[in-house]
Amino acid sequence: MQFSSVVALTVSFGLGLSATIHFLNRMRLEENPDEDPGESVQRATILVGPALILTSVVLACGLAVTVFSDLPSLRLFGWLCAFAMLAALVADLLILRPTVMFLRRLFYRPKKIEGTT
Repeated sequence: MQFSSVVALTVSFGLGLSATIHFLNRMRLEENPDEDPGESVQRATILVGPALILTSVVLACGLAVTVFSDLPSLRLFGWLCAFAMLAALVADLLILRPTVMFLRRLFYRPKKIEGTT
């Protein structure tokens, strides 16, 4: 493994993790104990999803410009960063949401109404 590929993957991992943290934080802010957990996931996706998509695509395109460099290590850096950013976006949209919904519904406990058994 080359030094540039290690740096590229570290940078991309950090940026991808940041997007995941923003999604999870918005989901936590949107949750309501009286409703289905899927509602908070859906609202978080609607509110944060466009920003995640736009920032990931812009970062990937910006990093992909380095592919036109004459330096092989910089080309490798650009390819790896752009690919990792897009992979993190796909993972956030296709893996994170169903996983969060599954775990939230697994541990979902409806609030008991006082006076009922």
